[in-house]
Amino acid sequence: MIPTGTAASLQGIPKSFPLDFRLEPGRVVRWIARKCGYDPCAMPQPFRDAIRTGLKETAFADIRGGYRVSGDIRIHPEDETVFIDEVPFRVGRQLVNRWKQAEGLALVLCTAGEESGRRAERHLARGDVLAWYVSGLTGTLLASAAMDELLGRLATDAAFGGCHVAGCGFPGNGGWALADQPRLFRLFPEDFCGVGITGVGMLSPVTSLCGVAGLVRLRGARQTSHSHDEKLTWSR
Repeated sequence: MIPTGTAASLQGIPKSFPLDFRLEPGRVVRWIARKCGYDPCAMPQPFRDAIRTGLKETAFADIRGGYRVSGDIRIHPEDETVFIDEVPFRVGRQLVNRWKQAEGLALVLCTAGEESGRRAERHLARGDVLAWYVSGLTGTLLASAAMDELLGRLATDAAFGGCHVAGCGFPGNGGWALADQPRLFRLFPEDFCGVGITGVGMLSPVTSLCGVAGLVRLRGARQTSHSHDEKLTWSR
């Protein structure tokens, strides 16, 4: 369990809230150019037009995020497993090593909303495959950026409890199997942030992410500023 006065201050009712931010166009162009194998300075005009449309569409996204902190955790480095609320997850060596000193684990979830996926589907229904493809990439990027924002909010809250965010992992990434996603999702309250899960274990809306972040006790001076060591945007 988490000692009183550290990450314990974050336990209790799960927090969810809107996330208000905008993607910077130049960085979006560079990120999508890398994904598509283009030099950002030599990207064909149809791609640029599709990116411009995709960025306009993000203004209509209903971006939300939230977290709940569990102090009921056990870390087993020998088999790369963590237990959260008595539910086991084999997360891989890297995350286990980051969480060895964790005083709590925060379950994090964010979404760019239903509209992002619907707009991509409408592009495809009209036969505009390029717009569909770029809209899908923009939605993925928006969800990743939303997770960055959420981790920043968590880091600020954690700092007031004397902790920092260390190591954020997601089912389907690194050594953590995607098959664990339904079990992780069930640890959130029902309809948390308006996100559900399909029969095949995928999040709905599709532009959603869920994962786990470690909360590790700060050493030395108490810290109350924004501080987290995870950055997902532009790298996923």
